[in-house]
Amino acid sequence: MLFRIAEEIGISDEGLFAVEALLLESVRMVAGHRRGYYGNYYSSHNFSGVDLVRPFLSVEDHRKLFWILERHTFLNYPDQYLPFLTGVLSKEDHLLWFPKEDARKVFLAISETGRKKGMENLRKIYLTEDELEELKLKRQEKEKRRLLLEQRRRKEAIRKDFDWRVAKSRGTDTQFAELYDYVERYCREREEKKEKRYITKRYLCSLFQRNPCMLLEREEAGSLCKLLRFLFLKEELTFEEMKRMLDCVEVEDERKEAA
Repeated sequence: MLFRIAEEIGISDEGLFAVEALLLESVRMVAGHRRGYYGNYYSSHNFSGVDLVRPFLSVEDHRKLFWILERHTFLNYPDQYLPFLTGVLSKEDHLLWFPKEDARKVFLAISETGRKKGMENLRKIYLTEDELEELKLKRQEKEKRRLLLEQRRRKEAIRKDFDWRVAKSRGTDTQFAELYDYVERYCREREEKKEKRYITKRYLCSLFQRNPCMLLEREEAGSLCKLLRFLFLKEELTFEEMKRMLDCVEVEDERKEAA
């Protein structure tokens, strides 16, 4: 048998000599050639489809065959070593000669390398129901933390943009017009809309608390009214808050007429 010949010949860094290709093909460890980016051909291997089950081999013979191929892969194709082990572990028929407890230990060792490809199927084979449930909870917690971090980063970006806009328009006659354009402008994300309205409302409350009497031109006063009405309809401002802000405003041209 081929694996006995390979065992007798031995393994070297150069491979299994003349029987290598035949041996690899016999167990579905594909060795072939692919065309590269510049049209050149290069050797390629895919050992993840390995199938070692042979009805005519004893349990001990299966283990010997595995040992030969494992050592050969490790020495000559180190980049295919983990795919090879993953392929062996993924076929439950291999558990006829590979004790499941030993196979589980190999699986756990592979898990620690951070490999992802093919691991989901292995988890279903080698993890208990409790371990799968624990893994599911850990993934959910990790995803929750990722979403919270992403949300925090989006908020920080929105607030940074808001601070820039306020600094740019503060003290001008178009501040409220620009704030209205800022909150009313179309946004795809619902959370982004809500955050923009919230920070605008917070800024307005702080602004009118510091300035209980504010003199505005008629056009800018109209922009403020539109802004406050918009925030009120979106339930960001209460009626009392809106009224309190409007009570702080005096229109400039009316004051001049009275003089």
